[in-house]
Amino acid sequence: MAIVTQGQRRPFEVDYGHERLLESYLDAGGIDIKLQEIFLYELCLFGRRYTDSKRNKLRRTEDPNEPLKLAYHLLHKLQKKRFD
Repeated sequence: MAIVTQGQRRPFEVDYGHERLLESYLDAGGIDIKLQEIFLYELCLFGRRYTDSKRNKLRRTEDPNEPLKLAYHLLHKLQKKRFD
């Protein structure tokens, strides 16, 4: 799921995109995944992208600051979000 959403504020350009994606996934027979788990894996992906860009392991050249910006924005969003 984290690969699909990649830290987007509004996945699929819809309100509550993360929640709707998880709901559809569960309805299609997928396992129960919590929203917090997606955010954790997104942070892990950004960390991986950062280290890969520093080592030039990516096929495309990515500025190492780009995944850091994405991680910062996600952390900032999570600071405001409440999970039940």
